Amino acid sequence: MFRHSQLIVASFFLLSYAPLRAQTAPLESVKAEGSQLPQATILRLSGMEIGKPLDKPVIEQACKRLAGTGLFGSVSYKYGPGPKQGYAVTLELTDQLETIPAVIDIPGVNEDAVWQWLSTQYPTLGRKVAESSQDFIASEIQRHLASALNGEPVVARPEGDLTTGKILVIFQPRTLPQIGSISFNGVKEFRSEDLAARMQKAIGSEGFSERRFRMFLDGIVRQAYEEHGMYRVEFDRVSLTGTGGGAVGVITDIKEGPRFTFGQVQLIGDNLPVAAMLEAAAFPSGGVANWGDITQRIYKAEGRLKRTGYLQATSHPKRVLHDDTRVLDVNISYTLGPLYHFGQVSFAGLSSPLEAKARSIWRMQTGSPYDMAYIGDFVRDLSKAVDLRPYKIKSNDTVRSGYVVDQVVTFEPK
Repeated sequence: MFRHSQLIVASFFLLSYAPLRAQTAPLESVKAEGSQLPQATILRLSGMEIGKPLDKPVIEQACKRLAGTGLFGSVSYKYGPGPKQGYAVTLELTDQLETIPAVIDIPGVNEDAVWQWLSTQYPTLGRKVAESSQDFIASEIQRHLASALNGEPVVARPEGDLTTGKILVIFQPRTLPQIGSISFNGVKEFRSEDLAARMQKAIGSEGFSERRFRMFLDGIVRQAYEEHGMYRVEFDRVSLTGTGGGAVGVITDIKEGPRFTFGQVQLIGDNLPVAAMLEAAAFPSGGVANWGDITQRIYKAEGRLKRTGYLQATSHPKRVLHDDTRVLDVNISYTLGPLYHFGQVSFAGLSSPLEAKARSIWRMQTGSPYDMAYIGDFVRDLSKAVDLRPYKIKSNDTVRSGYVVDQVVTFEPK
């Protein structure tokens, strides 16, 4: 049996069988090795047909077709005489392993049903595709949904996931309808046109797909309601109307839900400066549970924690909604990260007497937890003893091994 290890470069040796001496013979069999794809799918993609005449150029062209799908990391073949003096071909393949999440977003089409069909043909996909295969998969989806697409091509578009920040591949019709107008039914808390203006600003010239539009509803409109303490808002139905010129009007039915008041905050974690954090945040109690305001206060509490040397500390708030009393409690857990310590401070741009004065006022001690905001306190205290108006003050930090922070404070003449 002869072997072809690369797709293009190969030599073809004549066999002693008559059909092979002529270099053309019927294809008796094809065997695929190394791939999880069904044999029938691989044969279809290759373009080879059992019983059809075959020679070396035909085999190589078949391998090019397989490689062109982007489904495989490598494609090679070997061939030899079959029992009936035709060709027996073995395709040696490796599946493409580097994939990214994908979404099928075609109006009026059930995404789950399309993925189920794709999985019968290409079980290696699993709602993920290789970058090299996305155009091929788009063409397969187009072939499968030809009657529903009315001739509109399917294309693969990269898109950032608003939730995870990761890149997705979105399979959509090439042309999406433009949004001519946006309106809302069931709105009492806001004016419909005000919500529409927020949505239109965020969406811009992006074409309409319900999946994407609902993402903006969750990110823009839900945020507006949560700033008014309304956490149970529901977007029941998104429907379209024609507005002329090929654009569509998008109408969203809203159930606003009740308003919540702000209850209690619990800070969860070991060795937290709870009193100082709560003082910095000054969480209100009993008023409207404005999530935008609450978020800012959580950030202030986190900032106070970072002043104790945990520069990489992060907060993880969990909202607890009590529907019976319409009260929102918030439990905030913390990941502290490493503890940073102060090393040494140096001053630049001051005369010797002024530098001595600055050192006498500096209070952060070597080896103490590093207070990232202490520089503000220092400048305030120094300004009581020294006229700082002629100077522009800059502070630069350098982290040494062991999470030790040195600080350089520079006084530049204005």
